[in-house]
Amino acid sequence: MKHSLLTIIAIFTVCLGAQGSTVRGFFNWSDPGSLSPAFPAPNADNRYGEYISNVTFSDNGVTVMVNDDDVKEKSQCARFLYGYLTQAVEMRAYHNSDIIITAPEGMVVKRVQFTGAKADANYLTPYDENSAFNGQEWSTEQPVREVKFYVEATINCNSITVICTEAAGVEDIVADADAEAATVWYTLSGIAMNEKPSTPGVYVRRQGAKVSKVVIKD
Repeated sequence: MKHSLLTIIAIFTVCLGAQGSTVRGFFNWSDPGSLSPAFPAPNADNRYGEYISNVTFSDNGVTVMVNDDDVKEKSQCARFLYGYLTQAVEMRAYHNSDIIITAPEGMVVKRVQFTGAKADANYLTPYDENSAFNGQEWSTEQPVREVKFYVEATINCNSITVICTEAAGVEDIVADADAEAATVWYTLSGIAMNEKPSTPGVYVRRQGAKVSKVVIKD
């Protein structure tokens, strides 16, 4: 018993120590030339910039990509755009595309901050059912290396900031009480469903105290 207790203490010590390492990835869509890879910026005279479908952008080992495989029209693929109203360069992504964010090897994504006129929880739905998305900030206590957001409606995004920490963490060995609770599914209008939906769409999933929007795709 004494040996087991010392082992648990050692595990917690190692896990807590690992949380000290943090990596920040910053993707400034308003300045495409600062990105890696770099792109030319559109302007008031040439409003429409280049398409960036499935281009992997990286900063400090963090990567961001807009997957447009489910977008049928070329004109609806992600691109840079000069906004007449905002007078600034934006990254525009359209309905049915996915924004995929990946942490460096050995790390997990903890927080994602979006900026832009239309880049928040009203336009983006995370695939991670156990995360929180309030306003323009997404966060999770779960150790996830890749985070995906479903674009429900056209977004105008100026930047994305990603905060990552080392993969080892206390959450790896702490049981989540909500994991034992029954899962209930609802339509967006609040109607309870008898089982997990199979029809593509956006639904509400509740398990214990956790409530989240979930995308069901083909």
